[in-house]
Amino acid sequence: MRLPILLLLTATCVFSSGCSSLIRGMVNTQPRVELEESAYGEPGVIVKGQPILYQPMNGGTAMDPDLVRHAPIIVQGRQDESQRLRYDTTSDLIGTPMLSTDGGTVRIATDEPAVFARVEHPMYNGVPTKSLVYVFWYPERPVGSIEKGKIDGGILRITLDQQGQPAVFEYSQPCGCFHGVFVSRDLEDRARAQFSELEEHRLYAVEPALEGDDWVVRDLVEVLPGGRITLYMSAGKHFCEAMHYEANAPEAELFAASEAYDLRPYEELEMLARDGGGNGSMFNDAGLVLGGKRWKEEIALSDLDNPGWPRRLDAMKIHWDAETWNDPNLIDRHLRIPGEVAAQAGRESMPLMARLPLVASDSEQGHQLVMFTNRYCEGCQVAKALVSRSPEIQAAMNGWEYVVVDTATPEGAARAAAHHVTVVPVLIGMTDGAEVFRTENLETEQVIASTITAHAEAH
Repeated sequence: MRLPILLLLTATCVFSSGCSSLIRGMVNTQPRVELEESAYGEPGVIVKGQPILYQPMNGGTAMDPDLVRHAPIIVQGRQDESQRLRYDTTSDLIGTPMLSTDGGTVRIATDEPAVFARVEHPMYNGVPTKSLVYVFWYPERPVGSIEKGKIDGGILRITLDQQGQPAVFEYSQPCGCFHGVFVSRDLEDRARAQFSELEEHRLYAVEPALEGDDWVVRDLVEVLPGGRITLYMSAGKHFCEAMHYEANAPEAELFAASEAYDLRPYEELEMLARDGGGNGSMFNDAGLVLGGKRWKEEIALSDLDNPGWPRRLDAMKIHWDAETWNDPNLIDRHLRIPGEVAAQAGRESMPLMARLPLVASDSEQGHQLVMFTNRYCEGCQVAKALVSRSPEIQAAMNGWEYVVVDTATPEGAARAAAHHVTVVPVLIGMTDGAEVFRTENLETEQVIASTITAHAEAH
């Protein structure tokens, strides 16, 4: 956009109290992806620059197993000498946020690539399910008429189906801008089987009747067993150009450089290292990234809430402030999800582990109640609190040793494998290391207490 046009647009917006409606008519935030399969053999063309490959290095021992299993590959475009625009090429690299000495601004250490992840719980047809959220950060958004500014980023959210397989993929920038959705081919096939007819002006069966600013499914994703989703991110604008599953490790010769990123808990963004020592949050009290204000967008889009400003997930609005990121009913409202896709409610999936023989150890002698949990499982925290605070449960536990096992630790994961634990939370009663009962019904203190009492009387 040339300067006179920008000035005219800005003046119009100022006198009309914001012009998001005008700009919305000029910008397609949800373009369909129209790439042939062969196009993925030339990643540099897709990302409009030199392709940099980022792959997950590890997930640590404290990460939810699904977060580790589905962590994305990122193909990031970096401007090269043939491009018209000129900016610091580190602007296209992802890294670890750090705080300035005074804690007032954030910088991104691109020599420490990292992706920050957490679990969320949206709804499929009114049933809670599981989403995996991955956030990464750039030093700045270096291009754009009004979008330029310090600190930029990307967000991927993968929502699983009832079998624990990726079904819905959403991408957004951390300001809530350019939110777009992709769905698995399997989900689309099941939607076609249930709904038969496409809605008018719609390309896919999962898309409901078009109303106003409804979602557009940008593309179908062929989910491959054992593979990982790959994001194709453009140079400069950091726009998600495409998503594609890779069954095998990417071919190194296709990329200008390759980096391994560290997968870390999203909560770490609230306690970043500070230059000179100490730590603090990268967000202010309103959930906005320190030093990330977009002054030009604030003027041009004054009818929106801090437009363009990167923020904490729980403070994020999408689709021109029409929706909030953490609304659990977003998918239900904007996609036609087949009834059979509804996942089990209130359970955290765990990896299937090798079945090992039950062997009593010195720590498993006598009568034990072992609660298997995971520190990243919300239902686990509720169950633990219920047990610790209920006089009725405490009375029923008389004569039992109570042990809590966190499956997010190596020791906890090994013990879970030994006892064939595949979902949490679960309570197992043991006598001298031999299992006498187990229950996943931990929703009320009466049920928990009666279960313990019944088995105590029997043994």
